[in-house]
Amino acid sequence: DRTVTVNHATISGHTSAGIYCAESTGTLRMTVRNSVIASNGTYGIQNSSCIFTRDYNNVWGSTNPYFGVTAGGNSISSNPQFVDTMLLNFRLLPNSLSVDAADPMTALDHDAEGVQRPIDGNQNMTAAPDMGAYEFNPSANRWPIADAGADRVVHAGTPAMFSGAGSFDPDGTIASYVWDFGDGSPTASGVSVTHTFNG
Repeated sequence: DRTVTVNHATISGHTSAGIYCAESTGTLRMTVRNSVIASNGTYGIQNSSCIFTRDYNNVWGSTNPYFGVTAGGNSISSNPQFVDTMLLNFRLLPNSLSVDAADPMTALDHDAEGVQRPIDGNQNMTAAPDMGAYEFNPSANRWPIADAGADRVVHAGTPAMFSGAGSFDPDGTIASYVWDFGDGSPTASGVSVTHTFNG
């Protein structure tokens, strides 16, 4: 027999399943708890042949949240409100229902960055651990939210203007703006910039 435990994980952006469990020989016991499994293609959790224990998870944003297993009684299915998935920042925003929603009996005492758990993230005077890899701290410096405007089509060789005026810092003012256009050109700075993509 083998046992695998997934506790306080954040799993996002896979094309098929966030978690897939199968065993061809012997017995595999899988426990998934206190985790955020979001935006993972076809399945959030897919079980083929494992003995599964699961609860206190946020499984959201897949075509089918579960296959071969059901949600635990204390699990939720809600947009986890990550800071910025495009920048691979999977920390939770203050309005996330994953804040203070993990099981205090099975929670780890620190998060993926070493931050002590639990913290009273929803400020209801009771400290409780968060689901996922990161513990939200309402008194910490929060990440700014980048907003470069709506998606649009630009043409090679034609200058295009970009504005970060919709960006904001939830607990202060933005100190600087840095633009990386992903084409190997030097970064640009400032609230608004003009850039020409070469074909």
